[in-house]
Amino acid sequence: MRGSNRYFPLNRLFHQRPIDKIPQDSTAGGTTTAFLNERICRGFLDRFIFTAIWLPVGVLGVYAKIKILSDEKWRILAHAFHRASTFPAARHFNVFERAALYSSDWIVGFAIVPSILVLMLAILPRRLWSIVVASISIFASLIIFYQIQSFKNVGHFIPWYLMSDSVHWAIGHPQFLIDYASGFSLLKLAFLIGVIVVLAVFLHCSKNIFQENAVAARVLAGTVACLAVAGSLFGAWGVTRELAQTWYGRAAIPVILSATLLGNDDVGSAATVKSADTLDREYAALASSTRAAPDQRYWAKASGFDVIVLILETAPAKYDSFGSLEDLPTLKRLASNSWIGSSHYSTFPYTAKATFSILTSMYPPNPIFFGGPPKQAPGLVRALSSAGYETRYYVPHAFETRFEDAMYAAIGFDKVFISEPTRGGVPFGQQYYEDLMHHDVDGLHALMQDAHELARQNRRYLAVFSPQIGHAPWPDLVHGGAEASLGKRARALLKLQDEWLGQVVEQLSEDGRLDKTIIVVTGDHGIRTATEDPSFEPHGLLPDYSFHVPLLIFAPKVLEDRQIIGGVTSHLDLAPTILHLLGIKQGRAFEQGLPVWDSSIEQRKVFLWAGDYLGAEGFVQEHNFTIWNKVAGYVFTGSSLDEDSMRMVGVGSTEQAGAVECLKAMAKLDGDWWLSAMPPSTSLRR
Repeated sequence: MRGSNRYFPLNRLFHQRPIDKIPQDSTAGGTTTAFLNERICRGFLDRFIFTAIWLPVGVLGVYAKIKILSDEKWRILAHAFHRASTFPAARHFNVFERAALYSSDWIVGFAIVPSILVLMLAILPRRLWSIVVASISIFASLIIFYQIQSFKNVGHFIPWYLMSDSVHWAIGHPQFLIDYASGFSLLKLAFLIGVIVVLAVFLHCSKNIFQENAVAARVLAGTVACLAVAGSLFGAWGVTRELAQTWYGRAAIPVILSATLLGNDDVGSAATVKSADTLDREYAALASSTRAAPDQRYWAKASGFDVIVLILETAPAKYDSFGSLEDLPTLKRLASNSWIGSSHYSTFPYTAKATFSILTSMYPPNPIFFGGPPKQAPGLVRALSSAGYETRYYVPHAFETRFEDAMYAAIGFDKVFISEPTRGGVPFGQQYYEDLMHHDVDGLHALMQDAHELARQNRRYLAVFSPQIGHAPWPDLVHGGAEASLGKRARALLKLQDEWLGQVVEQLSEDGRLDKTIIVVTGDHGIRTATEDPSFEPHGLLPDYSFHVPLLIFAPKVLEDRQIIGGVTSHLDLAPTILHLLGIKQGRAFEQGLPVWDSSIEQRKVFLWAGDYLGAEGFVQEHNFTIWNKVAGYVFTGSSLDEDSMRMVGVGSTEQAGAVECLKAMAKLDGDWWLSAMPPSTSLRR
């Protein structure tokens, strides 16, 4: 028996000494089995103790659930379970119901994950145990911490590609880091990681913790075991409760990791190529949107005109409305020959996606859709380029990611102007905003110079200008930080950009081209985070503050007076409007928008997407809004996007099912649309 290795698999699994290393006297009197059992138990406990490194992450998971369950979430649950929803809404649930919402977090954080780690350590050499568990724990801690900040700011967890974008942005704008994550929050994260590291170092240095420090071994083993047992019992009790069956009853850690890795279905991964006619029919059925024959009142009435599009950064209609223009002399001058959109909405509260819709008349995919082989995006830019126009984009800063680089390449500008980067490090405070204005003015001057030169050469052009001074958090340009009103700060920024537009208008007048230029002014999106406005609370809905933006379309010699658009318009409608006025038909097979004067805009559905940003999606039809909270699964309707006007439809009702089915079908159709309109290409005209 001494030479036998029949226990080798068990020894290998638990790193026990082989039988021939067992002391001679231990094999007498039947003590071999007892010795092996003790060693196996000791080996299991040894690994089990190392899962103590993970325990701070389990606690962080419970903390994440606490942050998720704000009073607004309790109010949603109160509506769903027919309870009173007066503040605080949580008190309308008894202590056992409230506790049940945390049961999954206990069983995942303190039982399931430690068990998985024990199995993982069983196949790893002991010298790697601390390193592996600590690495997993620190990685999970960073992801959870980041997503807690995301939830605090936008009310939703975001996918990895948005995390990547925001990290890239933070590197370029470190002065805003404390705004998005408070110093105290960063200290808590540092403390948590410190605890993980201390535990990992302590256990790594203990070659045999049961012999070297029996007390510490018992404490750690007892703590891990008690939490595992408690988590298992608590979880088994709670997960069957009715309240725990809702989305809010899911464990925070897997929900966060899933949201991070999977994100939203906005990359067309399951799409099918279809003909433009087939897509049109499906879109007409879903959105009640049908393209009519060209309206002869406006068709080609601006043929041969130049086009300038000014996209205001972070411009909510709440503050930047064009209803009153007394403080905006340039826009007031243009308004006398313009369409004014009083109910104009962004397609997505994110600059790259919103800009894509403005320029292509398509709902936006995620920029990672443009990874891989180059693509061509039909729309305003390529249609005008084919008609002989110069197409130029003036953006003061480099694009945030390589995916956005690829997206704008697909859109097809002939030239993209980017201001020279700042030398001497990243500016902070007031210097940052002065630097931002400097870059914006560089773009402005480049646009004016190009417009003058092209007018001199009698060449037509499309110029798109995206100044960044309006990016929230808004600076105080007038009082140097003393102005507390965000509305006044926003309006001051709009006045500055109105002055910049005035310089362009004067240049056009001097060149004799003002009455032969279409000028479009709109915002990319509104406020999206609590950092941009501390009062921002999306509550799982789609705030008007995020989507409703101003719109002005200056069309000299086409309009003799100001016309207010009564229906709901979208960024999708800008390209069709411009191309219709210019009389261009080619390259428009994949438009999803309509000219702003089209009478059918009253009946169609306009979709509002923010599933991977605000956790909700919706549509508006005949000024009635429907919102699907994808996180909780609830549907709300109302006459506006204001929370007070919203009512939650019955859970399981036909109305709820119809709304969800419509949004899912439209998301699927969008994927088909992108793949059909933008197939991979090996040669692109840049």
